[in-house]
Amino acid sequence: MNHKSCTISPDSLMLAVPFFILAAANVIQSSTMTVWALILQTMLLVRFCLKEFHKKIALAFFYVCVFTFLTGKIMIDYFRHNQEWLVTFSSQEYICACNALYLAYLCLWAGYQWKKNRQLFFGESSLTKRVKNLFDDKNFHMGWVQDISFYILMASSLCMVFFNLKKLEYAMQYGYMSLYTTYAGSAWASRMEFACQVSFFTGLAAKPSRKRLFWYGVFGLINPVIEFAQGSRGAVVTQSLFFILYLYSYSDIKKGSLTKAEYRKKFRRLFIAGMAVCAAALPVLAVYGVTRSGGVYAGPSGIFGKIIDFFDQQGFSFSLIGYAVKYKGQMPNCFYSFGALIDQFFAGAGFQGKEDFALHAHSFGDSITYIVAKTAYLNGYGMGSSYIAELYYDFGYLGIAAVNIGLGAFMKDMTDWKNRSVSGQAVCFFLYRYFLGIPRGAFAHPFQKLTASSVMLTFFFIFGLAAWKKYMDGKQTGDKAG
Repeated sequence: MNHKSCTISPDSLMLAVPFFILAAANVIQSSTMTVWALILQTMLLVRFCLKEFHKKIALAFFYVCVFTFLTGKIMIDYFRHNQEWLVTFSSQEYICACNALYLAYLCLWAGYQWKKNRQLFFGESSLTKRVKNLFDDKNFHMGWVQDISFYILMASSLCMVFFNLKKLEYAMQYGYMSLYTTYAGSAWASRMEFACQVSFFTGLAAKPSRKRLFWYGVFGLINPVIEFAQGSRGAVVTQSLFFILYLYSYSDIKKGSLTKAEYRKKFRRLFIAGMAVCAAALPVLAVYGVTRSGGVYAGPSGIFGKIIDFFDQQGFSFSLIGYAVKYKGQMPNCFYSFGALIDQFFAGAGFQGKEDFALHAHSFGDSITYIVAKTAYLNGYGMGSSYIAELYYDFGYLGIAAVNIGLGAFMKDMTDWKNRSVSGQAVCFFLYRYFLGIPRGAFAHPFQKLTASSVMLTFFFIFGLAAWKKYMDGKQTGDKAG
């Protein structure tokens, strides 16, 4: 019998250092040591992701989102000697919030490593095997999957342009906040958005030609760009990150694995291009974050200062973790992590106004904003949410650990294309795009989107027609043979 020798990786040893610093910080209640533990952990995880980047790009982009919305401002405020957090929260609350953030980082890494060494969490059940066989690529006409997805994307995207231009006109006339307070959207706009997203991800999962890939970029990004002009930055950032991930792995998907030299060359090009784009985009996003609501930007004038200011603006979401600690057990509901799904399937439209929604819906963002800033909330203001805050409030550190291990394993799966069907990969793409938003959004949001009736109908329409085409081709072949 062969026994594998158990070895501890250098990455594991290095990540132990910030753990001991954080443990000491908790013992002596030092907020300074807590911040340094996060800084050191971030630096080590950057090193980890850059090594074999092509295998870790999905995890790396998720880390970027967590850093942007939750961690960056902590570090900036520390070096600026800003005591804002310790005015809002006690030293113990602040340290607990940092503990939660540290644990999320660590468990994402642990989940990735676990999945790397194990193909499955559990053995496949007979039901799982039957579902996989049902959605196997051999049951569908892949040419039709590609064509139907592309034509739906083109049609729905153009419809969305019409709806979004109407929203843009409204925002320019009445201001950015009016989109959340007085604008009456169309139900068809939501349906077209879902159809656009499903066809976008399905078409990409079907590995289109290079010529068609260009048009996927056009139709997949045009509406997020218009939404950016309206004042919303999230969609264009997350959609762009996903598309970059796809483009980076595209040549590997079509032509096989790169050689080590090709990979290094490709990585250098992508890294330089990415840094150039960020250097140009982040100052714009920093200024736009202020001016979209009619304000006047009064931040730093230099490019580097604007980049720092961008992370300072976005990092406010960390306060939601602090509030989850501060008000644990004191909020109207006791279960927020899957709140969007609970309200979608069981609550319906039974809420009477914003106050009723804040008190009785399972929305952490609405409830916490109502508690912290009631008047502002009733006037249309919202603090948003964060999946880490929701998990801490519902399940404590154990919930954060379990979910982030699962997310880390999923990030490993995102780069494993070879053994997955087109339908399975399309679902993974869909979830990943919305997972990029959960550091400053609800944990259940990706699943709420996936289970929406318009999403399910679009998926079934594409693959239903492709299955019918495959069946008819097989029937014709059988008739000819007979």
